[in-house]
Amino acid sequence: MSSQGHPYHTEEITCMAISPDSTLALTGSKDGSVHIVNLTTGKVVSSLVSHTDSIECVSFGPSHGPSSLWAATGGMDQKLIIWDLQHSMPRSTCEHEDGVTCLTWLGASNYLATGCVDGKVRLWDGRSGDCIKTFGGHDAAIQSLSVCANRNFIVSVSIDETARVFEIAEFL
Repeated sequence: MSSQGHPYHTEEITCMAISPDSTLALTGSKDGSVHIVNLTTGKVVSSLVSHTDSIECVSFGPSHGPSSLWAATGGMDQKLIIWDLQHSMPRSTCEHEDGVTCLTWLGASNYLATGCVDGKVRLWDGRSGDCIKTFGGHDAAIQSLSVCANRNFIVSVSIDETARVFEIAEFL
């Protein structure tokens, strides 16, 4: 994708998310850049600048509640950044011990989960940026996370060829 004929990422795009109202795309790149693109015009409307290494995951906040104006990005710089989209500024920077490979919002709440190269799943309070729980069990990088429809459990899968189920109902 390009903006006015000029590439807006200098390396490969690694991840993308569409806003709940389907008007914007959030793109992340190996170059550490994150852009918000208007899907109608194809133009970059904002850049979220704070990461220093490859972006591995991006997500808009849930469509309802205070986090509807938020986004989250994770990367190999060992950071989850929760963004205030009204001001294109970081709300919180959540430090990890290794690269962040995937993330998901926990339903319509202000909480997120991250999966990391270190094989751990971490739960974060999006308002404060505090890590509220760390789950172990994987021996290698986590590749994907999904929250069950009833929001009582989160499932992680890893390159260690295992899936793990963690109870999260108490945090929502």
